[in-house]
Amino acid sequence: MKRKNILFGSLLLPISMFAIHGNAPFHAVQQKNAPASKVVKAPTSGETLVILPYSEGFDTEASLNSFKIIDANIDDNTWKWEEEDGGRVDYFTEIFENNPGDDWLITPGFNLEAGKKYTFAFTAKNNDSTEKLEAFIGKSAEVKGMTISVLPKKEITNAQPQIYGNTIEVTEAGVYYFGIHCVSDPDKMTLSIDNISIKEAAVAVAPDGVTGFKITPDEKGELKADLEFTTPSKAINEQAINQLDSVQILRNNVPLTTIKSPAVGTLLKYTDTTPKNGANIYTVVAYNEAGAGKAVNLTAFVGEDEPAPPVNTAAQLVGDDVQLTWTISDKGFNGERVNPDNVTITIYSTIDGINRNLVADNIKGSTYTIVGGNSQPKQQQLSYQIIPTSKGGTGKLAYTNPVIIGKPYTMPFQESVANQKIENDYWAMDKSKGQVGVLASSESFDGDNGSFLLKSNDPNQQLSLQTGKITPKGSQKAFLTFYHKAAQSADETLTIKIIKDEKTLSTLKVIDCKDSKNEWKREELDMSNLVNEAYLQIAFEVNFGETHNSILLDKISMTAAPVADGIEQVSTTNNIENDALYTTMGVKVNAKGKLPKGIYIKNGKKIIIGEF
Repeated sequence: MKRKNILFGSLLLPISMFAIHGNAPFHAVQQKNAPASKVVKAPTSGETLVILPYSEGFDTEASLNSFKIIDANIDDNTWKWEEEDGGRVDYFTEIFENNPGDDWLITPGFNLEAGKKYTFAFTAKNNDSTEKLEAFIGKSAEVKGMTISVLPKKEITNAQPQIYGNTIEVTEAGVYYFGIHCVSDPDKMTLSIDNISIKEAAVAVAPDGVTGFKITPDEKGELKADLEFTTPSKAINEQAINQLDSVQILRNNVPLTTIKSPAVGTLLKYTDTTPKNGANIYTVVAYNEAGAGKAVNLTAFVGEDEPAPPVNTAAQLVGDDVQLTWTISDKGFNGERVNPDNVTITIYSTIDGINRNLVADNIKGSTYTIVGGNSQPKQQQLSYQIIPTSKGGTGKLAYTNPVIIGKPYTMPFQESVANQKIENDYWAMDKSKGQVGVLASSESFDGDNGSFLLKSNDPNQQLSLQTGKITPKGSQKAFLTFYHKAAQSADETLTIKIIKDEKTLSTLKVIDCKDSKNEWKREELDMSNLVNEAYLQIAFEVNFGETHNSILLDKISMTAAPVADGIEQVSTTNNIENDALYTTMGVKVNAKGKLPKGIYIKNGKKIIIGEF
């Protein structure tokens, strides 16, 4: 969201408000005499062995009660249960965390037999950043007990769940524990674990895996998926097999269906009508008299993704209304399908991106009109947040361009900053990052104790002071008149632009201040070519140079006819070295010495001597 500094209220802000302050450094504090690790969670019901095959989908928070969690680096960032995705376990690190991950998620114990092979598997995914993990088994549920590698250190780059694991043979019988170890680098985000499974690996004469496994999710985003595969005709040892007892299909480690006595080498199809919205892991296992064969896994996204942020967002003023438009992509945040017709939109208005008001919700389509949204009496700059929601969740918001709502000022428009208070409700400022801003000055051209002071404390800064909306409609002509004052030989430039909806309609004049003499100067600029605009804004843009001085602006007016005050020059000195100087009564005066302040005639034009 592009944000302007809005000069609301009657009193302008001091320059100190525009200073840039750096963040205080923060330091890591090393804990002294700390234990080597911290057991965050231990099994709540004592030692209970699980029977293989074992699986855990973390459907409820209580499912974590049989696990042991070790925060080995004692930084309070460790594994926690989350209800998303139907339940999972997350390692979450605080932003700007200096420590790498060193946290263990350890299963309850289970018996393994010597000389047998076992398959260990789980799903993992990240959240916006690459994570790292490794996995071990061991004979105690302690860090030092995790001695047998199951999965070497692995980078997790996928945002959707994928299966990780391995098959290993143990040489010694006994009770073992399976541990997943997060070793992510510092300052990462979230590592998610789900669907842990441990089972005896298939024997050599059991069926090989199915082939040609394919999943076709419903193209409209409905919760339905078609599966097809060809049953195996060989055993794991490559020997031919003549028959199968069954084929089992599982989703996320939960059995879906069992097909009895299928033929070998034949195409089978199945339609899943109850998948969850999101990533689903399907497993197909063939059985014969030797038992379960080789499992084949495939992940498919079913349903609709979380919507990506809307694009082509726009806000446009149409009479008294505000019209909003946007586009929803058919590719979601994770690159999966989204049906734009199913997406609902929530809209907020906001002045600063933080404080916001609900405009509408549960909107479908790609446009919405805020009836009367531009009819309020006072002007205010707003942007609109467009937030999409689908079956896959609520997506990230997108902002429209800012617009100034409210009735435009009419001519004659005048701003004199009398007594250092603005007369009109809306003035806005765009500025560069340095110490630069707008102040109220007691110095004035017209003697009312107030003017705008556009000032920079840093070199080479930019500043734009902008009026609210002003309408010239109904007039045949329009003129901008104002007074400005810069220091002697100042190196800034003052550019006067007419803008509308943040687009430049016209550049009226560029004033180079290098010829300035610390005197008030009057400008009268013809804007008559713009009288057919419904509204416009006046922008005073300053490019400060190396000396980063200041410019005063006063008695700003936009009128249908030139302002006839007759003053052509203002001098703040009492010495005017010119013999051709007269009083307003036509009496020639001696200009060699100091003159009383007042109005004089010079070269046929009025001039003010001395500042009022």
